[in-house]
Amino acid sequence: MVFKGHRKAVSYAKFVSGEEIVSASTDSQLKLWNVGKPYCLRSFKGHINEKNFVGLASNGDYIACGSENNSLYLYYKGLSKTLLTFKFDTVKSVLDKDRKEDDTNEFVSAVCWRALPDGESNVLIAANSQGTIKVLELV
Repeated sequence: MVFKGHRKAVSYAKFVSGEEIVSASTDSQLKLWNVGKPYCLRSFKGHINEKNFVGLASNGDYIACGSENNSLYLYYKGLSKTLLTFKFDTVKSVLDKDRKEDDTNEFVSAVCWRALPDGESNVLIAANSQGTIKVLELV
């Protein structure tokens, strides 16, 4: 089976369930696929991914990915829109006083769900390009 639909390079693909995979691309989209069908079930947009690998993790019905705007994005596989966004604090020095907060090269580079025996978890770990790791509990 071949899946086509991204406009740029695919940087990551992983199983969401036994029958579904999610792919991440530098076209700033995630796509959900069924392994038995050659078409995209859903596209997820909102995050920015044009040059860096921004991390991708799945926990059954939820998909988390990083973004080149130094944020973590959470999607529900039944909806195309962003469910939740968490913005990392931007690290600024005194020399950066004129720099706007969004004018940064920082990005979320790694995302991981806490592993539990039943596969369900509400705890995410996200790390960014400045070496910061955050533990996030979704309530």
